[in-house]
Amino acid sequence: MGSKNILIAFALLFSCFSIWAREITDTLESSKRDRVFVTYDIVQNDGKITIEFLNARTILGRTNRNNYKKLNEVKVLFFDRIGNHEDTEFSGINTEAFMTPSGVKYKRSEDGFFLLNDKQKISMELKSNENIELSIPVFIAHYEGKHRYKVFSRCEDLKINLSKKKAVRVQDVSTQQLTTQTITSQEEVDGTLSESDEAKIHIKIIYDLLDEQDGEEFTSELQQAISRLRVIEHSTSDQNLSSRINAVLDDCKVREKELKANANAAAEAAAKEAELQAKKAQEEAQARQDSIAAAAQQKAEKDRKQNLWLIIGGVVLAILAFVGNQIFQHFRNVKNQKSIMDMQQNVVKRAEDEAKRRARNMAHSQMNRVQGEVSRKTRSAVNDGISKISKKGKGNKGITI
Repeated sequence: MGSKNILIAFALLFSCFSIWAREITDTLESSKRDRVFVTYDIVQNDGKITIEFLNARTILGRTNRNNYKKLNEVKVLFFDRIGNHEDTEFSGINTEAFMTPSGVKYKRSEDGFFLLNDKQKISMELKSNENIELSIPVFIAHYEGKHRYKVFSRCEDLKINLSKKKAVRVQDVSTQQLTTQTITSQEEVDGTLSESDEAKIHIKIIYDLLDEQDGEEFTSELQQAISRLRVIEHSTSDQNLSSRINAVLDDCKVREKELKANANAAAEAAAKEAELQAKKAQEEAQARQDSIAAAAQQKAEKDRKQNLWLIIGGVVLAILAFVGNQIFQHFRNVKNQKSIMDMQQNVVKRAEDEAKRRARNMAHSQMNRVQGEVSRKTRSAVNDGISKISKKGKGNKGITI
């Protein structure tokens, strides 16, 4: 920067009432190989410092990556007090709040925690001109729903240097706005990081991210680290460092080819698996259709047999009804015949009785007639005898009867 720009920067610095700002990105790592990239902005105005957290990106290690596959439900947070978080509930590992350093005035929040995935800010007031380090324990949690979080990992502390005496970097004087400078390590914040040290840090980050990389496309963090390493390779005059960087970039290319090959193999395996699944689904569908057809055939056979048995049962019932009717007719005919015979016997008996009665009457009449005839003849004979005697008596005058 020329002398003119330096004068403009100082003029702007004093015209803004000693306001300065810088954007920093720190990488935090947990014991389970989880990585958190925290981007925050530090703004100072006359001893009052505001730390605004802009973003937090998470790369989970293999263990937690298998347990928590939805990164949109993974949250990065820290606490300024423990307990009594109103409607929010935390479970999992124990948490702790950051300690307010001496020489700093800080008013604790109402919620007691800050989610770094959303924009958050904390404000502090410095009481001394000494360098003060703020150490913030950072945690990774999974959002379980209904204001419940399960804290499953703790990262290394986020260390922020606070000081009233800091420089400001101005890039656009015409708009009178302060732009931010992205810093990837605490050494770069302090301005003591050399090209070699910065390259080593990026090389470590690249290899760590390559170990964690499992997709075909490199993550944005890995691409940023590679781009920064290329910038260093173009600007450095150290041949050894340049060779080392080229070797790392070659490793990145090899790893990229491996990832693409793995992705292609995985795609082919997925295609074969999909084909197998489709074939299996087709076979299962065919089996279901065959089963349905067999069931329909069995049902039709069962219905046919049932109808046949119904027909047979109907025929048997008809035969039984006919036989029963015939038997009933037979018994009825027998009964009728018996009734007729009884009637005939009654008629015969009545005829016999009538004949006997008539015979008796005729015998009685004949006997009466005979008796009457005998009586008549007897009377006639007697009368004739008397008449004769009378006639004789007349002839004998003294004879009487």
